[in-house]
Amino acid sequence: MLNLPDHSDDNTPIFSAADMLAYRWRAGRAPKGPPPQTIIVCYQRDPIAALLKRYRAARVAGFLGELHVLKTNRRSIGVLHSIGPGAPIVAATVEELIAFGVKQFISIGLAGGLQPDLFPGDVVICDRAIRDEGTSPHYLPPARSVEADLALTQRLGAALSMHGIAHTIGSSWTTDAPYRETRREVEAYRADGVKTVEMEAAALFAVGQSLNVQAAAALVIGDRLADLTWQPAADPRPLRHSLSRVIEATVDWLSRE
Repeated sequence: MLNLPDHSDDNTPIFSAADMLAYRWRAGRAPKGPPPQTIIVCYQRDPIAALLKRYRAARVAGFLGELHVLKTNRRSIGVLHSIGPGAPIVAATVEELIAFGVKQFISIGLAGGLQPDLFPGDVVICDRAIRDEGTSPHYLPPARSVEADLALTQRLGAALSMHGIAHTIGSSWTTDAPYRETRREVEAYRADGVKTVEMEAAALFAVGQSLNVQAAAALVIGDRLADLTWQPAADPRPLRHSLSRVIEATVDWLSRE
C-alpha cells in the first residue's frame, strides 16, 4: 500500500484545468470570444449536426471534443460533442470549460432502461446518480449517490413539458463498466426504483457540486435491461427522434431565457 505523507492542509492539485488551457492556448488555439453561460454536452453526433444546420454557429478550438457556440437571438449556447463516453473524460472536459468560465452544464445522452415501463425513446430527467464509478470520489467525499442541481433540473423539466415532451424524473446508476452490469446489480437497482444506467451523470454532478456550477442531465432510453437480458432497440428511429427533440427543446428554452 502506498503511504501518502500527511499534507492535510494542502489539497491543491499540482496540475489544473486552467494550466492545461493556458498550455494549449499558447499554441494559438485560444477562443476568440467570451464563454457561453451554458453548454449542452452530447455524445451522439447526429443531433448536433442538425443544430448546426438550424443555427448560426462558430467552432471553438482548444478544448476536448468538438465545441460549437450557437448564435441565438438572445444569447450564445455552447454545444459540445464529447470525444467519448465515460466519467473521466466528461469530468476533465467539464473542468476545462469551468476554467474557461462556463456556469451551467446539461448532459443529454442515451441510457439503458432498468424499469419495466421504460422503452427506447422514453425520456428520463436524472435528479440523482448512483456513484458506481471511479471519478466522483476525487471531487466529493464518499457517498452512495450525488444529486443534480435542483433548480436547473426543474427548469429543464419545465422546458421539456412546454415543448410537449413526455418524461419522468428519477435516479440513474452510473458505472464505468458497461460489460459488467450483472443481474444481481440490475435486480437490486430496479427494486430500489433506479430508472436508468449510464456512464457520466455521477461524475458530471460531482464536478458541478465541487466547483460550484449547475449540472443537470436528460437521458433517452436506448436499450433495456429491465428483464435481466439486454434488449437493444429493434427500431432506432424513436430514440433518435426523442434525442433530437430533447436537444432542440433545450436549445430553444435556453435561447429564450
